Amino acid sequence: MAKAFIVFGIFLTLIGILMLYKVNFSWIGKLPGDFFGSVGKAKIYFPFITCLLASMILSLFSYLFALFKKK
Repeated sequence: MAKAFIVFGIFLTLIGILMLYKVNFSWIGKLPGDFFGSVGKAKIYFPFITCLLASMILSLFSYLFALFKKK
């Protein structure tokens, strides 16, 4: 359990450093394959590729977490 807190702390620290230096993530949600449509006043937006990328990253973190937990 302690290793999980350490990994989570490192993750939060990295996010904090990125926010400190104001890293621009404007490309998130605007990747090719993110769908946007509008009909009249209704707008529909589905970030398909962004969701796929987020899923892959979270799966990698989950795999690494399980790998560290076994040791």
